[in-house]
Formats: sequence, structure tokens, C-alpha cells
Amino acid sequence: MNTSPSRYHHGNLPETLINLALETLNQEGVENLSLRALARQAGVSHNAIYRHFQDKNGLLAALAIHGFGELTRQMQRRMAAFSGAPRTRLYAGAQVYVNFGLQQPHLHRLMFTLHPDESYPDLNIASRKLFDLMVDTIAEGQAQQKITGGETRLLALTYWSAVHGLVELLVTRKIPYLPDREVVVDGLVRGLVEQILLGLRPHGTGERENP
Repeated sequence: MNTSPSRYHHGNLPETLINLALETLNQEGVENLSLRALARQAGVSHNAIYRHFQDKNGLLAALAIHGFGELTRQMQRRMAAFSGAPRTRLYAGAQVYVNFGLQQPHLHRLMFTLHPDESYPDLNIASRKLFDLMVDTIAEGQAQQKITGGETRLLALTYWSAVHGLVELLVTRKIPYLPDREVVVDGLVRGLVEQILLGLRPHGTGERENP
């Protein structure tokens, strides 16, 4: 990828480097990420890049943190349109989650394969914020008696696992009969979330909040 150094202004070099790395990641995959190549693309010295990222793992951690932050923000914006309707918010969040994974599969995979450790505590914090968004939405539904009682975090984990699993099946093309059409993907998301919500519906009530 040929990028003219004059295209970039380095008032915020880390942000420039992240954006360049995202371009390479999305187009070529994690294997082709290189700190030296990144420095050339940004028009800075090799030493300059090491002031922000200790090594390639540091760059990957920064990309994963960026991914979690962006996914959380996108879900928050979409879900905010359905204030007071927690089950509909869960459906809207699932739509965003699946589309994010389909549009940026390399970044999505990196976010969930890079193991956080004491070297990158912000990575753990970023992923926890995404989970907390799901937990808070489940808790809101429980408070309104629109979602079954029980361990809130476990219910949120069930929701997350199901939606994440659908992304993996779609990205790895493990659903052989599925045409590559957006309307079919949306139908799958809707059907999956409806099944999840059926299980989350309070016992003994026929109330249904259509997403």
C-alpha cells in the first residue's frame, strides 16, 4: 500500500499510526502489520514509532483497545434510540455487533484472540466496558420486569456468547446454505435475538416487546 507521507499531519502521531495500522489490518490481515512499514507510511523515523509502541504486540493491543472502544460506542449510539425498551435495545445492539464483525473481520478476530495481561491493562478495561453495556441493558430489563430475574451477568454472557457465535459462523462461512445478502443476515440476527429474548422473558407472562 503506497501512502504519501505528506498526506499525514502528526499533531497526534499515535492516532495517525493506529489509523494506518487499521488500513493495513483490514486490507491485508495481521500478518502484514510491521512497525517499520508503518513508520515509512507515516513518514516518521523508525525510532519515533517506538516511543508509542514498544513492539508489534503493543501495536496489536492498541488496535484491539481501539476496536473494543469503537464497537462499544457504536452499540451505545444505536441502543440509545430505544430508551425504555431493553429487549429492543438488545436486538439493536446485536445488529451493530454482527455488522461490525462482518465489516472488519480482521480487527474483530484480533480483539478476541489477543490475551490481555499485566502489560496491557487497558485492553481488559476496554473489553469489560463492552460487557458492562450488555449487563446494564439486561439489568434495566429486569428492573422493568421485561427480562427474567436471575444472575444478570450470566444472562448477559449468554446473550454475548450467542451473538458472538453468529459472527464467527458468518465470518468463517460455516453456514453453507446462506446467500451473501444483507437481508438474510439481518433475518438471522433477528431470529437469534428473538430466541434469546424468548428465554429471557419473565416466566408466566405473555408480554412481547417486538424489536
